[in-house]
Formats: sequence, structure tokens, C-alpha cells
Amino acid sequence: MRGLLQAWVTALGTASSSATLPMTFKCLEENLGIDRRVTRFVLPVGATINMDGTALYEAVAAIFIAQTNGVHLSFGQVVTVRFDYVFRAVRHRFREDAGMSQMRCCSL
Repeated sequence: MRGLLQAWVTALGTASSSATLPMTFKCLEENLGIDRRVTRFVLPVGATINMDGTALYEAVAAIFIAQTNGVHLSFGQVVTVRFDYVFRAVRHRFREDAGMSQMRCCSL
């Protein structure tokens, strides 16, 4: 755990998993001796997939808001909302305020 201290401090300071990636690479490769091929593949994928929780929450919130306003969404529209938020989560992964940005994009 001490080998990851620099990465943790960077994460607390930046509040961004993408901004922390370079320091995490360094800590895992140099301090913990993990193979470079593994870290260079797993960490970026994990940082991207990590945004899925935000996308799920925002999609459910958008559907809830539509329903409370009496807007009936078809199955196709619900699927479109879900994929739209997943796409936005992946696209905005380098932004610290991705959630607020996504809400503004969708006029919520």
C-alpha cells in the first residue's frame, strides 16, 4: 500500500482518475514491480469503465424526470437515453465535472 501513496495523493488533489494515470503507472511499475504491459492495458480500460456508474445514474434520473412530467418513453427511447449517457460518460472521462456537463448537454 505504501507503494501507491503518491498515486493516492495525486488522486485526492486532482479528483480525476484520468489525471492520476501517469502517477499510477509509475507507482505500479516502479514501486510494486507490475509488468508494464499489464498496467498500460488495464489502467486506461478501468478508468474508462469506471464512469459507468455515473452514466447509469444519469440515465435513470433522465427517465424518472420524463415520467414525473408525464412524458411516456417507448422502449427505443429508453435504450437511446441509456446509450447516449454511456457514450457521454466515455467521452467526458477526462473532465472533473463530467456529471454536471452531461446534465447541461441533456437540458436537465
